[in-house]
Amino acid sequence: MTEKINIEAEISRLQVLEQSLKGMEMQKQNVQLQLFESENSLKELDGYEGKPFKIVGPVMIESKKDDLVKDLKDKIELLKVRSESMNKQESSLKKQFEEIQAKIMENINQSQKNN
Repeated sequence: MTEKINIEAEISRLQVLEQSLKGMEMQKQNVQLQLFESENSLKELDGYEGKPFKIVGPVMIESKKDDLVKDLKDKIELLKVRSESMNKQESSLKKQFEEIQAKIMENINQSQKNN
């Protein structure tokens, strides 16, 4: 009976990790999209000669090109660091998931051998 409770607890942990991994994947996609948009904006600004505008909430305000370039470069750097951090977290979660999964399979195989 103790083994069954232990296996059920491990399966619950596995399900929680699976949900965490799904959430992490959605967050990573969001960060990648923001990074892509920011890098494209920076490229567009590179050859732009007109008056640039910055979107702040629902309002567009005129801004200096140099300020926009600096803001975008800072944002890109932050997003890259965030993406790297998320990759490390995801790797850690996957490792935990695989370890628990292996432990569950081992317990199931042992209980089948005992019966």
